[in-house]
Amino acid sequence: MPVGKKELERWSNAQKARNRAGSAMSEMVRAAHASGTLNLSNRQLSEIPEELLRYNEADAQENWWEVAELRKLDISHNTLSSLPDALFQPLTELQVLHVGNNGISSLPRSLSTCGGALSRLNLAYNKFQSLPPWVFEELPLLTHISLDHNLLSAL
Repeated sequence: MPVGKKELERWSNAQKARNRAGSAMSEMVRAAHASGTLNLSNRQLSEIPEELLRYNEADAQENWWEVAELRKLDISHNTLSSLPDALFQPLTELQVLHVGNNGISSLPRSLSTCGGALSRLNLAYNKFQSLPPWVFEELPLLTHISLDHNLLSAL
């Protein structure tokens, strides 16, 4: 089936928009490599970006020894329904995690790899009906947890 000029133009514009969005995400991750803080709130994310899953990998413009451990991650106010298990495996120094105002109903077990550092966890305005016991057992430094506006009946 032949492709018309307008269809080709629309496809090309969509590709350019995707590349700009990917480039912007790469820039934000690069800035987080310097600061240890990444704010992805209000980005209309329905899934975790690949760049975040590969956070500990330096890109071609960076030296691996200049990549700071991610200590604060804000992915609140998006449309996430789940968090991939791979997200927390490289984030062993994460101290603050904000995932409020999404549609999340469960936590991946890999969050326990942050147990040596995680002290603040915001889960407010999600769809949690319960929390697994390991949240309280394997996150010993957790001093602040926000759970309001969920579907919890007991802890």
